Amino acid sequence: MADFHLQPGRRCRAPLLRLAATSLLLAACACGGEPQASSNELHERILPVIAAKAGTADLRETIEAVGTLYAAARAEIRPQVDGIISAFGFKEGETVESGRELVSLDDSKAAASRSLAKAKLDSAEARLDVARDRLERSKRLIADELVSRQEFENLEADFLTAQAAVRENKAAVRLAERELEDFHLRAPFDGTVGAQLIDIGNYVERGTKITEILRTDPVEVHFAVSARLSDGVKVGQELRISRPGAQQPITGKLRFVNPSVDAETRMLELQGLIPNAQGLLRPGQFVQVSLLRELKRDRVVVPEEAVVPYAGKSWVFVVEDGVAQRREVGLGARQPGMVEVSSGLRAGETIVVSGQHRLSDGSKVKVLDRQPGLERSGQGPDR
Repeated sequence: MADFHLQPGRRCRAPLLRLAATSLLLAACACGGEPQASSNELHERILPVIAAKAGTADLRETIEAVGTLYAAARAEIRPQVDGIISAFGFKEGETVESGRELVSLDDSKAAASRSLAKAKLDSAEARLDVARDRLERSKRLIADELVSRQEFENLEADFLTAQAAVRENKAAVRLAERELEDFHLRAPFDGTVGAQLIDIGNYVERGTKITEILRTDPVEVHFAVSARLSDGVKVGQELRISRPGAQQPITGKLRFVNPSVDAETRMLELQGLIPNAQGLLRPGQFVQVSLLRELKRDRVVVPEEAVVPYAGKSWVFVVEDGVAQRREVGLGARQPGMVEVSSGLRAGETIVVSGQHRLSDGSKVKVLDRQPGLERSGQGPDR
């Protein structure tokens, strides 16, 4: 083996250079096998993207809430008198008209009391007829002094007493008829009768609940919204409710806005009316409520997927002359599949809707496909 001698004053550079080169190569391989491209190289690449044009649409702001359905009217059928149930005039779940007799109590005693009151009235009216005839005769006789003044005044007093007796007995008859009617419980309005809670033949006390009746067309929806969203909320505004499992929402109107905000929850209570001719909505159900507010016309809209959230802001990539420029935008109302751009973008500008996550500001792009734009064509419901 040949000896290798270091000469005084000289350095061995070649082995050190080879070692340094080898170390750099190994480091590059350890970082992924290929050298990373610089930002300048990224800008030089042409990246494929899918784009669309920003369009315009009429949009409505909506307030979302969870609501509960209630019957538009509800009444409990309770007797005002004690008695025994003698008959029912309905079937459970049946729809009845206002005034229909639902429950009958044994009214035999009340009917007898009415008959007695009518008999007393007949007697009082007969006495009144007699008193009237006597008074009329005395008026003719007193002119000829055939009847004393005292006797005439007595007959006049008898007539007035008979008149009062008739009025008293007429009132007694009306009271007896009213008490008799209390034994017959009728529907206070058109509606659907609930369950029969007591069987026929049972004795019930005054105020005992026997059944109930509900008016469910329309139904009411009760819900609450935050006080900070209550500006512009007013009676008559359109609202929509969605039931779990239902495909189509049902439209109604706002009927009541509480004049005050709940001091504890800071919520504003609202009520709406929803048509229910088919009986699909039942009191007690939970529903999703969308209160439709202000109609915004000709608003700039983009597909939802075009928006890139980053660092608490919203961005889109606008394509101009084959270059993608990152632009901050302000967002507004949302509709299924699209979102309003309130600032930072004009209608007709081309934006990237797919592939933007590989882009940086100033990247060169090639548009492979263009999605149909959102140019004004009936997009945006509630026009």
